[in-house]
Amino acid sequence: LFQFLPFVMLIAALILARTRTLERMRRKAFAAQLENGQFIDTDVYENGIETTSGDVTVWMPWSTVREVVVAKKRIEILGDSFVAYLPERAFPNKAIFHKAGVRLAELKRQSRIAALTEDLNEDIAAAA
Repeated sequence: LFQFLPFVMLIAALILARTRTLERMRRKAFAAQLENGQFIDTDVYENGIETTSGDVTVWMPWSTVREVVVAKKRIEILGDSFVAYLPERAFPNKAIFHKAGVRLAELKRQSRIAALTEDLNEDIAAAA
């Protein structure tokens, strides 16, 4: 059994490296779009986030959002296959920018709690 441990660890390391590389590539591609002067409109709703750029609209329900990161000059909403980017300059002042970051993280947390509660209710109903 222990003879397979090095192979399992190698596979796990490769998967982790691939995931991080893909995440970096997504961020670079998104930054390149911004550098080209492309206008991106992001709308936040209680049940998800909608990002529109040109003719492309991407809808991310909160269940697909992995993390909300408040960086120095931006808020990044990391999804399973997409990154939404809200620059600080999109807000009237820093206080509102920081409030938005906190609120987005709170919406993400609430969606996790709602999903967990729904799963528990289904389990209880199935057991009854």
